[in-house]
Amino acid sequence: MGQFISRQQQQAPAQGGPDNPEAAWWCKLLAKVVGAIGAVIAIILGIFCFINILAPRCIGAGIIQIAVAFLVLIFEVPMCCQFVEVTKPIATFAERRTYFQKAIIYGVLAIIPIAICFGLNTLFGSGLIFAVGVIYGLMALGKKADREQMQQQAAVETGVAKTPHTDDSTNLIAGDSTEPGNPFSSGTAQQVAGQYAGQYAGQYVQSQFTK
Repeated sequence: MGQFISRQQQQAPAQGGPDNPEAAWWCKLLAKVVGAIGAVIAIILGIFCFINILAPRCIGAGIIQIAVAFLVLIFEVPMCCQFVEVTKPIATFAERRTYFQKAIIYGVLAIIPIAICFGLNTLFGSGLIFAVGVIYGLMALGKKADREQMQQQAAVETGVAKTPHTDDSTNLIAGDSTEPGNPFSSGTAQQVAGQYAGQYAGQYVQSQFTK
């Protein structure tokens, strides 16, 4: 158990590197589960493909599929083979691989048995390994940004800056209501305007009577 924990701690820096984008925990778990189950199924189907005496090419394809399945099993579940000394260098190599590198390795190796002997055994068995490569390929792309982040990024790229709408005429008349010392702040603009209007009206009426 202690060896498994130390192995996971050594694996963490490799998965958190700059070449390995952050992925959701369920994506990592899905890749591990599909890889382990797919490798076991590929081994079983590879044995059925190997015993097919009528097709010599399928014998070679079955051997390759079994070998690739064991490699995937070591990559994804290294604790299953930690007591075998031969597999330790392979497990160490696997821990240092990024998501993109695993996707390429699984994708290329899964195509070889299918290309040699196209059948249900190779198609289904190696197809599961190829599916693991697709999962790692999607993980290598990284998380999708939120809709708001995408809109902000698009606005920055197009040079469109979103600024709050302000009425210049209102600013010229009333000014900033929060500015200290402003005579037109805090709703006094209407009172001042009413006083001036009353004075002008009184002067106008007085001038009419004095004529």
